[in-house]
Amino acid sequence: MGKVAASVTYQDLIKSPYDEQLFEFYATSQLIKNINGAEVKIAAPIIYSSFDFSPDGRYMLTERIDKPFSYLVTAGGFNSTVYVADMSGKTISTLAKLPSSELAPTGYDNVLNAPRGHKWINTLPNTIIWIEPQDSGLIKKKSEYRDAVYTLAAPFVNNNAAVLLSTKMRLGSITPLTEDQFLINENSRIKHTQKLSKYNVSTKQLTVLIDRSTDDAYNDPGSPVTAKNNFGRYIPKLINGSTLLMRGAGSSAKGNLPFLRSFNTDTKETKEIWRCKETFYESVTSIVDYDKMSFITSKQSQNQTPNFYLYTNGIEKQITNFPDPQPELRGVTKQKITYKRKDGVDLAADLYLPKGYDKDRDGKLPVIMWAYPVSLKAVPMLLKYEEVNTLLYE
Repeated sequence: MGKVAASVTYQDLIKSPYDEQLFEFYATSQLIKNINGAEVKIAAPIIYSSFDFSPDGRYMLTERIDKPFSYLVTAGGFNSTVYVADMSGKTISTLAKLPSSELAPTGYDNVLNAPRGHKWINTLPNTIIWIEPQDSGLIKKKSEYRDAVYTLAAPFVNNNAAVLLSTKMRLGSITPLTEDQFLINENSRIKHTQKLSKYNVSTKQLTVLIDRSTDDAYNDPGSPVTAKNNFGRYIPKLINGSTLLMRGAGSSAKGNLPFLRSFNTDTKETKEIWRCKETFYESVTSIVDYDKMSFITSKQSQNQTPNFYLYTNGIEKQITNFPDPQPELRGVTKQKITYKRKDGVDLAADLYLPKGYDKDRDGKLPVIMWAYPVSLKAVPMLLKYEEVNTLLYE
């Protein structure tokens, strides 16, 4: 409080002391442990921003919202405290006192000069991981490294925190693959670039797997398929110790054609296992058997209701037969239109027309418009005509 800082404008913020009282009343909650119908309170009521149990079920990683409440940012940016508690709610270690995000610098790739992203490592019993900026959160500041990743295991003595690695770009996320391997996702919103790497804790080797432009949707590699590990936590599924399964939107000049591919993190070789056929919109929802590569998809089209299909050894079998939930919307048509704004900027839009519409007979109709600005770097790609499916079931 009392510092001058640039601020984004939000709606529905706290505006008065009475608003503060209302927020505190409605946001305060009590954790309850229920055992066979018997309820036991865990610690005192507080305003939780988040809480998560350690993989071994012995500890809680908690973020508590603290006063004073900001009048400039939403609740997710309020002052908070991150701490570890035992299963009775007793605080074991305070990890960080986080300031209000109203102090965060504006501009792409800038971050609050404070620890962020505290979470459990899902491949270890009770180890916490988080990120800290090494450039004071300012991307224009000269610094060899932008972010550093820290880890801390039970009994959570703060001065025992260890640096796992440092990155030369802003770190977006870090995901465990095994006990000593991580996927590192670095990105630059300014340069529209993304880098995915594999980090080996034992050898301290960082291997770049994918380095791409985020504007290039056609070559988006997708995201790893996840599966539960021995702690019951979802992590990327590794086949034969090195191969990931990747599923993605499959953007193309012919529309979105979702895919399932394998990606070898040692050789960087990609193989396509399956891809949606044209005129349909079909995506992989779950893997049934990794050895047989059996999986389930959700499939729909302009005139076909979404249903689930099972693929085994390349053979397709429909396993549900849901009726059309919105028959009154069938016949709605979609057109891709382009036009020039008064200031000369080229814009693109999707135009939806009611069933049976005839321009000569029906003339002009009222229009409901929804607009969202995107980076001008993306305009050339947006202006390319894409024949996509009109998904009115969702």
